[in-house]
Amino acid sequence: MSIVKIQKGDNVKITSGAFKGHTGVVTNVVKKRRKNGSLQKKVSVSDVKQFTDYRKPNKEYNIPGEMKLKDRFIDASNVSLVDEKGKISKVKIDISKEGKKTRILKTTGKAPSKVSSTKTSEDKDSKAVKKNK
Repeated sequence: MSIVKIQKGDNVKITSGAFKGHTGVVTNVVKKRRKNGSLQKKVSVSDVKQFTDYRKPNKEYNIPGEMKLKDRFIDASNVSLVDEKGKISKVKIDISKEGKKTRILKTTGKAPSKVSSTKTSEDKDSKAVKKNK
């Protein structure tokens, strides 16, 4: 079983691109297989501005037009993990005697701290109510 170096709930800092210097929490990780067979990893960060997706109305199927906010995904190579002090750190994967893999920050020698989910159960309930209407 493989282990990913950047996971959901990690504190990260964006190292390149339009949002360089922003820090935030990883809200979503997406893996996508390219045509050449390589794996592309993209990350959504909480501090990065979302973009608006505009949908045209479809009169034939009676579907109204809408504006949705969507997460902006950043390539995982443009993001670095941050320790408790705010320093950028690399990650090494340590294998225990039982064969269990754990992630360890090279600056502190400890496992990276995870932040709990930013969405609450109330948000999920309100979305379910909107779908039922």
